Amino acid sequence: MSRVLFVTSNGTGFGHLTRAMAIGRRLEPGLEPAIFTLSAAAPVVRRLGFAVDYLPSYRTPGAGSELAWHRRLRARVGALVDELDPGVLVFDGVHPYAALLGVLHDRPDLPAVWCRRAMWQPGAGREFLATEDAFDAVLEPGEL
Repeated sequence: MSRVLFVTSNGTGFGHLTRAMAIGRRLEPGLEPAIFTLSAAAPVVRRLGFAVDYLPSYRTPGAGSELAWHRRLRARVGALVDELDPGVLVFDGVHPYAALLGVLHDRPDLPAVWCRRAMWQPGAGREFLATEDAFDAVLEPGEL
């Protein structure tokens, strides 16, 4: 069975996780979703039947410096990729973290997809959008 590793940012709601789970539930037979998230809603995801791994966001009390947190994130995602050997990594978030981009750089044979919101405001997020070359594809689900 081939795995699809969904990596979601924490955001301020449940949107990134909801989208990852919605896609994960609709994968072709033979593909198994696994989720790595920065959202404290990880226990909910587990109760819904998904394999999930959690790392508290850098804004969480006790997370340490941002640099230390990014190092932990890179090591954790890298170890998870090595352990699960996914066929593809799908990042769902507004901006790819430097740590995630480092993992993708270290594993150029790992296909990667950035699932992100559509309909960006003109000029918004240019620094984030400039990182899309690190991904093999970009998925922008429509918005109402």
